[in-house]
Amino acid sequence: MDMSFRAPTTAKGWISIGIIVLVLLSGIWPVIALFDANTLAFGLPLLMVWSIAVLFITTAAMVVINRITGDMGDVDPLDAAADAGEEA
Repeated sequence: MDMSFRAPTTAKGWISIGIIVLVLLSGIWPVIALFDANTLAFGLPLLMVWSIAVLFITTAAMVVINRITGDMGDVDPLDAAADAGEEA
């Protein structure tokens, strides 16, 4: 199997890659060191709160990328026509 990286060919693809890189960078060492303190936030250690935040940021990034690329699956949950009960 040929495993090679294909660079995006559109601006939407490059924006999506940029979002992914930013999310990945938010969860690695230089950023984690900023949150590694003996401080409680919401009753939890600050590092744990940041880890939970990274999960939500990752989910939001996936939703944004799906909206950018137009890949919302079979049904677009944000489509106004679907809310009105109209069938295509």
